[in-house]
Amino acid sequence: MAVLGVFSLILFNTSCTTHNNIMIQFFEEYEKYVEATEPPLNFHVWTGIGTISALLGRKCYVPQGFFTVHPNLYIILVGPAGVKKSSSMNIGKAILRSIPNFPLAPSSTTREALLKSLQENKVQYKFEGRDLFYHQSAAFVTELQEFIGGKHINQSMVGIMVALWDEPDFKYETANKAPVIIPAPYFTLLGCCTKDWIVSKLKDDIITDGFSRRVVLVMEDKRAGYQPWPTSTQRKEEALEWLQKEARRIHGLKGKFRVTDEFLDYWKSELYPRINAEADSKDRYVQNYYSTKHILIIKVCMCIAAAINNDMIIDSEILKLVEQMFYITEENLLTVFEGLGSNTLSPIRAQIQDLIQTSPQVVTRQQIEQEFARDLDIAGIDECLLSLCSQGIIELAPTGYMAKVKRIKGNRKNLFDYLQQYVRPDETCSDSNKSELKRMIDAETYYRIYSNEDREQLLKKGILASGKELQRVKLLD
Repeated sequence: MAVLGVFSLILFNTSCTTHNNIMIQFFEEYEKYVEATEPPLNFHVWTGIGTISALLGRKCYVPQGFFTVHPNLYIILVGPAGVKKSSSMNIGKAILRSIPNFPLAPSSTTREALLKSLQENKVQYKFEGRDLFYHQSAAFVTELQEFIGGKHINQSMVGIMVALWDEPDFKYETANKAPVIIPAPYFTLLGCCTKDWIVSKLKDDIITDGFSRRVVLVMEDKRAGYQPWPTSTQRKEEALEWLQKEARRIHGLKGKFRVTDEFLDYWKSELYPRINAEADSKDRYVQNYYSTKHILIIKVCMCIAAAINNDMIIDSEILKLVEQMFYITEENLLTVFEGLGSNTLSPIRAQIQDLIQTSPQVVTRQQIEQEFARDLDIAGIDECLLSLCSQGIIELAPTGYMAKVKRIKGNRKNLFDYLQQYVRPDETCSDSNKSELKRMIDAETYYRIYSNEDREQLLKKGILASGKELQRVKLLD
């Protein structure tokens, strides 16, 4: 059981004013610490965000009417073997380990062990004069395929992760054992896998259903560099000490993240309509992701705001920054899914398409046969090329094949650069609904004092209630 330290932040004022010239030092120091390492830089950025997500816990939230958004994130680093995915992930894990008794889940586990980890890691804290709690487990998974079932995907484990994403409480029943009940769960995931595993092992219904729309997939295919003999420096050690100190500060934050008026204006007039339009225009494999993208953006906004300072204010520039981060990350999103489908040739066809689209010159038939000789026979290559031609993706040229639309593989944009461009604007927050500052109530108290009818209604509000609602309910005793 973990108990939060003395340092914490509770917001009582209902209006706010932001102040400019505030940079995101957390990511400045993070970049210094990972300087001259091999993992892609964007893996480091998303590892930092996943680490903050775990630090904040269920005690932080953004209210949206009847719904409440917490900062829990599922982030998966996708790349070929040897691109140093786990090296990036382990840095975030080490930062969390600097906090005594932080609730880390075992990286390779069964669903029963995961639920046991959640049950045993009870985090207690005070909010608005009340003693509250939640159950937390943060998973850092080197091999996602082992975590969710190895060669045979464990649908129960996937279903558990889907349910834990936004359930106010979690109940798991088996035929032979007593039900497992976990009130107020908070589960975060930072995992690693290869693109080939997603294409070959994940079933279509997992990708197109609830799991993929809750996940940020970060695809990178090249190392940031090669370090034959990694070394540490005094500056790196200072950066690590600073990050560990910041981790303790962020871990102490609790309460409502407030948004500025300018945030809301941009959200309502531009961002939200744009995301809805995106969902209708995308491939069916990613449409569900876009249906939840706005929630993922809010979660990441909370993490970025927490990295800045203790104000817990999300301004319009944070929102625009996070939006841009998602667009950069999504540049590779479709390449993760383009090999999916029941057709066994789909993965190789996607690779042939990528070869032709990214080549500056016409690709000859001989090049294609040499590249894919171990994967396909001549008939299979013919079928893939015919399919790509019939779809209008490539066309036959006198000397080979060429793409109708080229895909230029330029240097990936560095998210650290975007984060360091942020400067807080002068913006204001309108008065908050005071009930939103008192929305949290632990599930144990909730079950004790609410009747079944009241409970059913409040379930729609995420087991959250204002002070006035607490006074109105009928006590069971």
